[in-house]
Amino acid sequence: MRKAAYTYCILRYHHDPFNGEALNVGVLIWCRKLHFLEVKVRHGDGRILSAYPNLDRTAVTSALRRIRDQIAKVRHASGPLFFESTNLTASDFARDVLKHDDSSLQWGNSGAGLTEDPATELEHLYQRFVARFENSKERTLRTDEDVWRPVREMMESAHIANEFADVEVSSALINVHFKAGYQNGELHCVEPLSFDLTDDERITEKASRWTGRLHNLEGSEVQFKPYFVVGRPTDDRRLRAFDRAVKILRQSPHEPVVFEEGQANELVEHLEDLVKAGHSN
Repeated sequence: MRKAAYTYCILRYHHDPFNGEALNVGVLIWCRKLHFLEVKVRHGDGRILSAYPNLDRTAVTSALRRIRDQIAKVRHASGPLFFESTNLTASDFARDVLKHDDSSLQWGNSGAGLTEDPATELEHLYQRFVARFENSKERTLRTDEDVWRPVREMMESAHIANEFADVEVSSALINVHFKAGYQNGELHCVEPLSFDLTDDERITEKASRWTGRLHNLEGSEVQFKPYFVVGRPTDDRRLRAFDRAVKILRQSPHEPVVFEEGQANELVEHLEDLVKAGHSN
C-alpha cells in the first residue's frame, strides 16, 4: 500500500489558561486519502490530578468526551465525496469542534506526515505526545493496537480483512466506534482491548467503561453483536483484576463474546464463517 499524507493536532489542558502551563491530553489525526478522521484523548486524569489537586474531574472528563463524540459525529455525517473533495487539515477540524477561547482545553501544536495505516499512526502519536508523560498507574504496557495487530494479520491470511471496516454504532445517548465491523443480518462489531496495565483499578475501570458504553447503546436502531479480543497483563499480579474485567465484559448488555489473545484464531474462524455465509446469501 502506498503511503498517504496526514495532518495532526495536539489537544492540551491548561489549568490556568493565563499562565501558559499546559499538559498534552489528546491527538487528532486526519488522512484525506484514506478517509480517516479520529481523535484519541486521555480516559484517566491521574497526571492532571497529581499536578492540580483541585481539578474538577467531572468537568474535564465530560469535556474530553464531548470532543471525542463531536469528531465521531463529523466522521459519521460526512460522506466519501466530502472527504475526497475537502482541503481541510486536522487543525481545521479541531477548531470546528473546539473554538479557541479562554477555556482549559485548547488545541496546540500541529504537524504532518505520511502513513500506510492512520490508525497505527494515531496510536504512535498518542504514545509520543501524551502517554509517555502519564504516571505509572495509567501507563499501558501493550496498547489496543498491539492486541489487534496479530488478529488483523490472521484476517489477512484468511482473505477476509477487506470485508471489515471500522464502524460506529449510535443511540440517542452516545456514538461508539468499533475497530472492525461486518454486516450479515446484524452488524458484527469487533474491538481489541489491552488490559496490560500497571494498576488493578485501571484494568477494571477500562472494562466498566465499555460496559457503560454498551448500556448507553440500548435503543440503538442498529442491531449489533459485539466481540472483544482482550490482551492479558504481562504482570502476573494483575491477573485477578484481568479475570474480573473479563467477567464484567461478558455480563455487559448485548451479550458480547470475549476472546482472549490465545483464542484469536477461534475469533477469526468465526468471522470467516460470517463472511462465507454473507456471500452465500
